[in-house]
Amino acid sequence: IESGTGGRIAVAFTSVPGASRHLKQVLVPYSREVQRELLGPEVKSHSTVSPGRAEALAREFQARTGSDWVLAETGMAGPLSPERHSRKNGLCHITLARKPKVKKEVKVCSMKIECNPFFSKKEHQLIFAVRALKWFLEKLLISLESKK
Repeated sequence: IESGTGGRIAVAFTSVPGASRHLKQVLVPYSREVQRELLGPEVKSHSTVSPGRAEALAREFQARTGSDWVLAETGMAGPLSPERHSRKNGLCHITLARKPKVKKEVKVCSMKIECNPFFSKKEHQLIFAVRALKWFLEKLLISLESKK
């Protein structure tokens, strides 16, 4: 589930042959309104670009899909403009939710990505997607190693 990257993480996943065996569903709730619909009252307690929002998205999507792993991203890709004075341009939060084998509580871990705020929107989106995928792969490999 991704918002700030506009689906670029999903594009990377689906470009790999055999991805359909592992990728269950993708959701890109790009607008605030759609995120409000998805999260309900939970949405008010977290800023649009925050670790709390990324975790809420990951937990909600995991609950809805039953997926073993859910990668959630929320970020501000820009661009900077005279109308928007956000200090969050170039900021992204990623959360990985993992369904536990035994316990009922979903396990989550998070990461923050900060880029030069003067990069273009496209540059931010690509950097967010590449870093998120690299981080996910590292977490997946660690998980696989621990099973050996």
